[in-house]
Amino acid sequence: MKNNAANVAVFHFPNVPEPLRERLGKRAFLEIPLNAEQCARLDLLAKKALSYSDMPASGMLLCHEQILLELSLIALEFEPAPQKAPKPSLKAIEIGLRWFSENMRHNPGLNQVARTSGVSSAHLRRLFQRTFQASPKQIFDQLRFQRATQLMSNPSIKLEAVSEQCGFGSASAFSRAFRNKFGYSPNTWRVRV
Repeated sequence: MKNNAANVAVFHFPNVPEPLRERLGKRAFLEIPLNAEQCARLDLLAKKALSYSDMPASGMLLCHEQILLELSLIALEFEPAPQKAPKPSLKAIEIGLRWFSENMRHNPGLNQVARTSGVSSAHLRRLFQRTFQASPKQIFDQLRFQRATQLMSNPSIKLEAVSEQCGFGSASAFSRAFRNKFGYSPNTWRVRV
């Protein structure tokens, strides 16, 4: 019998996105065959996570979000979605998140998002808490910073444009919010990436 080497990476997260949680059901894990590109990507993510375990830094939170997102996407692409219609509560969240993402530059409030989703703001707040264990503001901020980091990865895009696209009032407001979230300025982030 031939011995094959294997790399093992174990990631623990207190919460996973609702669509993945639904697909997992009562199972605690998924067994997914990975192609070579996915294996290399997971190996790189594991090394990034390990570097933060030796020396925690402000980028650790963003790194963990990236790992969770990439693992979730791999799992969701492998495991086909059930053919049943989504629960009305999930549908309201999906509509709200999609609308917020499309209108982020206008800095919409919770009332606008709820109205678009067809539910009250109080109900939408409860749905977010139950689904994500986070407030709508936390999720909206996460979407803003994800979009911001995507835009900032292109060095030719100025911080003013990033600020405008992500619904911050100004480049200085964006820089303050970014520093509060990650512990360093957007320009420092650009140098590190």
